Amino acid sequence: MPNAAVDQYIEALSEPGKSRLKEIRAFLAQQLPEATECFKWQMPTLHQYENLLHFASFKKHIGLFPGADGVRFFLTLRQDFPTSKGTIQIAHERDIPWQEIQTLALYRLQKAQEKSALKQSASSKKSK
Repeated sequence: MPNAAVDQYIEALSEPGKSRLKEIRAFLAQQLPEATECFKWQMPTLHQYENLLHFASFKKHIGLFPGADGVRFFLTLRQDFPTSKGTIQIAHERDIPWQEIQTLALYRLQKAQEKSALKQSASSKKSK
């Protein structure tokens, strides 16, 4: 379900960031249909079990923020995008790597599910 704060954030952007972020938002909503869209750290965020992925537009690029583990995973798929500890940068003049973003989103969901299952398992062991 769309989030009003995310709508406002995207509508306030200038091009090409606005249209590119709209595309990424719609794509991620298809890939992670159970995720909740929210606005955290001043950026659109998809949450399911935990924050899966933040995304934002900057003057020269789109930033994807999947966390350090997500960036390391992305680098196994592609090494031709600038990254830092928790960020992947997609310059506005570059094509969006849809397949890699899909794989990354599903990877983040899998890791969040595994982490949640471990917490539940540990919690149920403590209560016995």
